Amino acid sequence: MMVARSKICVSLPAGLAGQVRAAVAADRSPNVSAYVQRALEQQVMLDRLDEQLGQFRAELSGPDSRLGALQTWAGRLWSRRPGSSGYRKYHGHSQRQPHH
Repeated sequence: MMVARSKICVSLPAGLAGQVRAAVAADRSPNVSAYVQRALEQQVMLDRLDEQLGQFRAELSGPDSRLGALQTWAGRLWSRRPGSSGYRKYHGHSQRQPHH
């Protein structure tokens, strides 16, 4: 089965174009089109993964999520550690106490 093809024209920095031609000359790709096609396929895959990761993060970090609740709890706990401004407020210290 033949795949429909579309021609496009792209402009590349001279150095990048030279690297692509060198890859073809070194038999790392049969031709420039195949090299660019492979690079674009990889970029499309990365874009899709990035989109899925964004959706996953949104689901996990919403206010009703367990992760969101854990992050809120951890943030409160972290702000109450000795030496933090949250600790001083929580324990009634208005100024930082000197360390001995």
